[in-house]
Amino acid sequence: MVRQDGGNEVAIRASRPGDAERAVAITTEVFGPVSLDAMIEQMLGRAGVSWQEIKAEMVRKEFAANPEGCFLAEIGGEVVGYIITAVHGTAKRGLIPNLAVARAAQGKGVGRKLLLAALDYFRRQGLRQG
Repeated sequence: MVRQDGGNEVAIRASRPGDAERAVAITTEVFGPVSLDAMIEQMLGRAGVSWQEIKAEMVRKEFAANPEGCFLAEIGGEVVGYIITAVHGTAKRGLIPNLAVARAAQGKGVGRKLLLAALDYFRRQGLRQG
Protein backbone atom coordinates (compact mmCIF):
# COMPACT_ATOMS: atom_id res chain seq x y z
CA MET A 1 0.00 0.00 0.00
CA VAL A 2 1.35 3.40 -0.95
CA ARG A 3 -0.60 6.54 -0.23
CA GLN A 4 0.47 9.90 -1.59
CA ASP A 5 -1.18 13.27 -1.35
CA GLY A 6 -0.96 14.94 -4.74
CA GLY A 7 1.59 17.74 -4.50
CA ASN A 8 2.61 16.73 -0.99
CA GLU A 9 5.70 14.58 -0.96
CA VAL A 10 4.73 12.37 1.99
CA ALA A 11 4.17 8.76 0.91
CA ILE A 12 2.89 6.04 3.25
CA ARG A 13 3.86 2.46 2.55
CA ALA A 14 3.69 -0.96 4.17
CA SER A 15 6.76 -2.16 6.02
CA ARG A 16 9.50 -4.16 4.35
CA PRO A 17 12.28 -6.30 5.82
CA GLY A 18 14.89 -4.08 7.44
CA ASP A 19 12.52 -1.20 8.18
CA ALA A 20 12.59 -1.86 11.92
CA GLU A 21 16.13 -0.50 12.16
CA ARG A 22 15.15 2.85 10.63
CA ALA A 23 12.19 2.95 13.02
CA VAL A 24 14.59 2.33 15.92
CA ALA A 25 16.77 5.22 14.74
CA ILE A 26 13.78 7.58 14.58
CA THR A 27 12.61 6.38 17.99
CA THR A 28 15.91 7.06 19.70
CA GLU A 29 16.05 10.48 18.02
CA VAL A 30 12.67 11.70 19.23
CA PHE A 31 11.49 9.63 22.20
CA GLY A 32 13.97 10.94 24.80
CA PRO A 33 11.78 13.79 26.11
CA VAL A 34 8.63 11.62 26.30
CA SER A 35 9.88 8.12 27.13
CA LEU A 36 9.03 6.96 30.63
CA ASP A 37 12.13 4.76 30.57
CA ALA A 38 14.26 7.79 29.63
CA MET A 39 12.77 9.86 32.45
CA ILE A 40 13.41 7.11 34.99
CA GLU A 41 16.96 6.70 33.72
CA GLN A 42 17.53 10.45 33.97
CA MET A 43 16.20 10.62 37.54
CA LEU A 44 17.63 7.39 38.94
CA GLY A 45 20.47 6.52 36.62
CA ARG A 46 20.85 3.60 34.26
CA ALA A 47 19.87 0.22 35.66
CA GLY A 48 21.44 -2.29 33.30
CA VAL A 49 20.58 -1.36 29.73
CA SER A 50 19.78 2.14 28.47
CA TRP A 51 16.30 3.39 27.67
CA GLN A 52 17.33 3.40 24.00
CA GLU A 53 18.13 -0.31 24.12
CA ILE A 54 14.86 -1.09 25.92
CA LYS A 55 12.82 0.90 23.39
CA ALA A 56 14.75 -0.53 20.41
CA GLU A 57 13.99 -4.07 21.54
CA MET A 58 10.30 -3.21 21.90
CA VAL A 59 10.12 -1.67 18.41
CA ARG A 60 11.89 -4.66 16.83
CA LYS A 61 9.56 -7.12 18.57
CA GLU A 62 6.47 -5.16 17.51
CA PHE A 63 7.64 -5.05 13.87
CA ALA A 64 8.31 -8.81 13.97
CA ALA A 65 4.97 -9.61 15.62
CA ASN A 66 2.81 -7.81 13.05
CA PRO A 67 4.80 -6.63 10.01
CA GLU A 68 1.65 -6.19 7.91
CA GLY A 69 0.37 -3.73 10.51
CA CYS A 70 3.46 -1.49 10.39
CA PHE A 71 3.55 1.48 8.05
CA LEU A 72 6.28 3.93 7.15
CA ALA A 73 6.23 7.49 5.88
CA GLU A 74 8.72 8.62 3.27
CA ILE A 75 9.63 12.03 1.95
CA GLY A 76 11.80 12.00 -1.13
CA GLY A 77 12.43 8.28 -0.67
CA GLU A 78 13.72 8.69 2.90
CA VAL A 79 11.85 7.07 5.80
CA VAL A 80 10.82 9.87 8.16
CA GLY A 81 8.21 8.20 10.35
CA TYR A 82 6.46 5.00 11.26
CA ILE A 83 3.44 3.59 13.04
CA ILE A 84 3.02 0.16 14.57
CA THR A 85 -0.44 -1.35 15.00
CA ALA A 86 -1.78 -4.42 16.72
CA VAL A 87 -5.23 -5.96 16.83
CA HIS A 88 -6.57 -7.33 20.10
CA GLY A 89 -8.71 -10.12 18.69
CA THR A 90 -10.83 -10.91 21.73
CA ALA A 91 -11.69 -7.30 22.47
CA LYS A 92 -11.88 -6.42 18.75
CA ARG A 93 -9.75 -3.35 19.37
CA GLY A 94 -6.98 -1.77 17.42
CA LEU A 95 -3.87 -0.67 19.28
CA ILE A 96 -1.08 1.72 18.32
CA PRO A 97 1.92 0.82 20.48
CA ASN A 98 4.30 3.20 18.69
CA LEU A 99 4.23 6.20 16.39
CA ALA A 100 7.21 8.45 15.72
CA VAL A 101 8.19 11.12 13.21
CA ALA A 102 11.76 12.33 12.70
CA ARG A 103 12.31 15.88 13.95
CA ALA A 104 13.08 17.19 10.47
CA ALA A 105 9.70 15.95 9.21
CA GLN A 106 7.54 17.08 12.11
CA GLY A 107 4.82 19.60 11.36
CA LYS A 108 4.29 18.31 7.81
CA GLY A 109 1.28 16.08 8.46
CA VAL A 110 3.31 12.87 8.57
CA GLY A 111 1.81 11.66 11.86
CA ARG A 112 -1.72 12.34 10.61
CA LYS A 113 -1.11 10.34 7.43
CA LEU A 114 0.33 7.47 9.46
CA LEU A 115 -2.74 7.47 11.71
CA LEU A 116 -5.02 7.36 8.65
CA ALA A 117 -3.06 4.35 7.35
CA ALA A 118 -3.53 2.65 10.72
CA LEU A 119 -7.28 3.32 10.65
CA ASP A 120 -7.50 1.86 7.13
CA TYR A 121 -5.62 -1.22 8.35
CA PHE A 122 -7.99 -1.64 11.30
CA ARG A 123 -10.99 -1.44 8.95
CA ARG A 124 -9.46 -4.11 6.71
CA GLN A 125 -9.08 -6.27 9.80
CA GLY A 126 -12.83 -6.01 10.39
CA LEU A 127 -12.69 -3.52 13.25
CA ARG A 128 -15.38 -0.89 13.42
CA GLN A 129 -15.63 2.41 15.26
CA GLY A 130 -18.15 2.65 18.04
